[in-house]
Amino acid sequence: MISLIPAGLIVFIVVPSIVWGAGYSGFLLKDWFVKCIKPFVMTTSYNTYMELRPSSQSLPSAIGRMFIVGQTTPYKYLISPEAIHVIVRIFSAIVLALSLLTVWKPLKPRLLGLSIAVFLPLALIMPSYCIWYTWAYLFVLYFATLNYISYPDVPRPDKTLLKVAIAVLALTSYSSAVEQLNVISVMFWGTIFYWGCVVSVVLRNSRKPA
Repeated sequence: MISLIPAGLIVFIVVPSIVWGAGYSGFLLKDWFVKCIKPFVMTTSYNTYMELRPSSQSLPSAIGRMFIVGQTTPYKYLISPEAIHVIVRIFSAIVLALSLLTVWKPLKPRLLGLSIAVFLPLALIMPSYCIWYTWAYLFVLYFATLNYISYPDVPRPDKTLLKVAIAVLALTSYSSAVEQLNVISVMFWGTIFYWGCVVSVVLRNSRKPA
């Protein structure tokens, strides 16, 4: 934790300020706060951070499209914005809690890489808006997953499950070329499926503490 704090300041404040200037770096940080943090902790209604553009494949956008008809005003709410906000927060809390539980247990060394694949998708699905081309860095997830299943003593059911997971992730990533599939949040649900498979494998193979 002591090393994490200065590292975070360097990565998110110092380096961007050197590259783009302190003013623009501050603007980006403020925008990040407004889009990623504020919707979950400082609002009570979904209509304060609604984002239904098909390009957004984040959790709030995917949930919102399930209960709202239309992509531009006037919208037709199937349930109240307050209720949608509660659903978004509950779903987000479950995903985050399971992620923390997964890596909280002592892990076998070979699972450390796979644990990256638990948290990395959260950067894509948790913000209130995340455009589909951000999924370009999923190659890290493919690398971590394929590296784990390359070990000969990994149980066959785990290998099969993870192969299916990365196949689904790849197919849904290509779905971004079809706008109709973006409207029904195919990329988001594919990412959630992959995340769930990885969580399941890591939890089953975590080393029990002494």
